[in-house]
Amino acid sequence: IYSVLLARSQNLTNLLSLITQRAVNLVEAAGAGAVYLWDEPSQMLIPQAWHGRGDWMQDMRLVLGEGIVGTVAQQRTGLIVNDYQRSPSRRPLFAEHSGSTAVVAEPMIYRDRLVGVVALDNQGSTQFFSEEDRQLLALFAAQAAIAIQNARLYETLEARFTRLQTLTRLNRIVSSSLDSSQVLTEISRAAATLMEAPIVSFW
Repeated sequence: IYSVLLARSQNLTNLLSLITQRAVNLVEAAGAGAVYLWDEPSQMLIPQAWHGRGDWMQDMRLVLGEGIVGTVAQQRTGLIVNDYQRSPSRRPLFAEHSGSTAVVAEPMIYRDRLVGVVALDNQGSTQFFSEEDRQLLALFAAQAAIAIQNARLYETLEARFTRLQTLTRLNRIVSSSLDSSQVLTEISRAAATLMEAPIVSFW
């Protein structure tokens, strides 16, 4: 059922929220969770969706090897920490706001490329995570990685299709219209669409 739900979601923002909620529901000991995506330009893991956590998550930024999430991303293997508050991987911001004592995380890998990390914690309870929980999350993370890449591909193709439509319409108007003001207006609209610019003007 999880793979079907993920496959049906083509909007990346909605998909990431869905992945987070499903991951929390999937693992019984989990009370909260988040999906971190790997940002290649900044070389950082950035939380893009979370469940059971506050807006403080917006300030989280992790490099490879930093904290549990960064370690999982660097080593590309799952990790369970059932004594988080005493762990060397403890992050002050996370520990302060969550109060969690156990964390489990899995990397999301697509064709040997790091997509991100899905991490769960036992916020609101004292339950521990088991190896079975980690294995279950690992299977889900593999499906999530594929779904995220598909959503990214869909958004890229959709953007290209929109640009192609814009250029086709512009070419038709330029070729058939003798009204210079109409042509300039359409060129402005096309430029705004192609460059994702809020304002376009001609001098």
